[in-house]
Amino acid sequence: MESKATVSPSGLAHALHLAVHGTPKRLDELAGHAIVGFDQDVVSARAIAASGLPLTREMFAFRTDNQLAQLAAIRAGCGISICQMGLASHTPKLARLLPDMVAVPIETWITIHEDLRSDQRMRLTFDHLHQAITAYAAIS
Repeated sequence: MESKATVSPSGLAHALHLAVHGTPKRLDELAGHAIVGFDQDVVSARAIAASGLPLTREMFAFRTDNQLAQLAAIRAGCGISICQMGLASHTPKLARLLPDMVAVPIETWITIHEDLRSDQRMRLTFDHLHQAITAYAAIS
């Protein structure tokens, strides 16, 4: 048994960063901003490339492969980054940027071995995880 949800991270920045550097309205305006991004994470590089965003590792002013560290950098006003909306929703001073242009969908799968489907505890756990991840993916 399996279930799939798609989480769609978006471009975000803290209000303090935008107050100093302005709010970009087009992708080409990102050039005037510090960008927070990945360092060696091949999965992130592929996801960004597949989304069509013209971002490369060399463009990032701050690089880390830890998404929580990226979120901390955004919260501190260090720059603009792509972040899961579910994580960002806990920081009201973060502004979503270029929502129609910046989205990097991430498929999230929950699977359970068919031999465990009939186990009530496993089924309850699976159903709970499915419900929670579906709700998390719906945050936008």
